[in-house]
Amino acid sequence: EFPRCDELEDQLVPCLYYLCRIDRARLGRAAACGAARRLAECVARRRHLKQFALAVLCELCHAASTETVLVEGSSEPHTIASELWRAGGVNLFARLLVEAYWGVRALAALAAWLAKDTSRRVEAELATKPCAEQIVDLLRRASRSEFEHALTPLRDALERSPALALALLSVDSVTQNYKQYKGLIKQTPQGNDLSLQTNAQATRQMKPRAFAREIARRLRRHTSALVRKALLEILRAALKPSDQPQSILNEADDLTNTLNKLAQDTSQVLVCDLAASILSEFNDSTRAT
Repeated sequence: EFPRCDELEDQLVPCLYYLCRIDRARLGRAAACGAARRLAECVARRRHLKQFALAVLCELCHAASTETVLVEGSSEPHTIASELWRAGGVNLFARLLVEAYWGVRALAALAAWLAKDTSRRVEAELATKPCAEQIVDLLRRASRSEFEHALTPLRDALERSPALALALLSVDSVTQNYKQYKGLIKQTPQGNDLSLQTNAQATRQMKPRAFAREIARRLRRHTSALVRKALLEILRAALKPSDQPQSILNEADDLTNTLNKLAQDTSQVLVCDLAASILSEFNDSTRAT
């Protein structure tokens, strides 16, 4: 009696994971053989295999390139990128941004894929409103450790993609909490005190410049010079393609004052210089002295 498909997957998916960890050169061949689509299916319906499947899929993003991989017995050329698109593309990883464990790993995978993408197709998908909102939501929900691990891939992505920078700056709210309040509003009769209170809560959630506000909040909360330097580099990369950087600095939760304080604090020299540089470049009216 032959084993069932599920039983085979239980054995083969972990094997594929370990084989690719031992030798990353196997990633291209695995993708060319259709592994990406199979792994995406495992993520959707085989929860106990999810950690193995997603780990391989994220590694495929880091290895994505336009180089073709030929498989014996097949006349069709394959690339890791093309197989990732067949498996669900950017949306496959964007859906992971809301998950506690996989959010930062998905962001790192997308940033790595963006760096290797010459078609700009990845950039176009990342710069959509839903994806930008999920990235901002990830930053707001991330623990201190997760947030610090998200800084490098986010900075790299913003430096390569002006479209993503503009999309993040245009996010005005974090969708999860707002949708919860919105659901309550629909269920509560108008005119009721609870309805008025809920409407006020929903309005407070709709603050503009959610991304820049989160940068300001983290600059005040984190005292590490390395973290602050990374945050300022992210802010500078985000502001560069904007045609209204001064307005963003002024609207985003007192970000201008936060930058002024950092620019005057000489205990962290690199942070001080970078904050002063941002003020000088993007907000001449409040240039640090």
